[in-house]
Amino acid sequence: MCSEARKEGSEKPEDRELVLRLVDGGASVVGAASGTGIGALLAGLPGAVAGSALGAAIGEILREVGGDVARRLLAPREQQRIGAVIGVAADRVLQRLSDGEQPRADGFIAKGTLSSRSAAAETLEGAILVARSEHEERKIEFLGRLYASLLFDASVDRAQANRLVRLAESLSYSQLCALALYSPRRALISELPDKSYIGALPTPDVVSALAELYELMDKRLLQHSSMVLSSGNTALGPPKVFQEISPSRISLSATGMQSHYLMELEHIPDTDVERLFNILSLDCGVEGESDGLAVDSTDQQREEPPYG
Repeated sequence: MCSEARKEGSEKPEDRELVLRLVDGGASVVGAASGTGIGALLAGLPGAVAGSALGAAIGEILREVGGDVARRLLAPREQQRIGAVIGVAADRVLQRLSDGEQPRADGFIAKGTLSSRSAAAETLEGAILVARSEHEERKIEFLGRLYASLLFDASVDRAQANRLVRLAESLSYSQLCALALYSPRRALISELPDKSYIGALPTPDVVSALAELYELMDKRLLQHSSMVLSSGNTALGPPKVFQEISPSRISLSATGMQSHYLMELEHIPDTDVERLFNILSLDCGVEGESDGLAVDSTDQQREEPPYG
């Protein structure tokens, strides 16, 4: 028995073909143009490409973890979802390398051992397992983008990376659209109505949208400033029920900005974001007046990261 632990990434010639087939099938989930970068990463990158050594290590992780998952008993649609998330991640990695960006060099991508995998391999398997059972397939592109971002952002450690994958799993596609809507770069947010829904009879679409926003606030991804109702001059702080939400008083929290940035939610189609905006703009709320109060102090004390 060899005394040296077997290193992560032991070569299995068939892995490459397994992963290529997965990614090819994943095009049916995220579009025919996806997955064009996987071949280059699996083949290794020329030395002229920035970050080629770490890029080759990323390709090895995609091959090994993807090949391992491909051997499991999977339904055809599960295979396609897995191929889609690997294909999107590979495309973004190759694009960022081609743009001159360097992958993180803090050990996140370093080769592990049999008993201790690299953080990059561990996080990739997490993203793959989320994608495998994700019925909202429009989310899968952004899982792939998230994984690629984690390979370039050294401010996110191993524990945070795994938490962000779990967080992405817990969010609906509608909630991703909400995070996209409240990006400071979206001009639409200045047009949202300043009203709450106390005493109103909102439509089912509005109720559903407000419930999604309320859950995002509960997850500390959105924050809500205070308002005063014109009817009773009653101050409302952070909403205790979703009817107290005023769409114009919502903004991304620090964690929300980080999630938006790493998942690259600016790429959510405008039509999907505008649909949520139109629902929140329906005239079924109660107008409010600003009292000049600041954002919930708990969120206000947090240092904003350089995201967005």
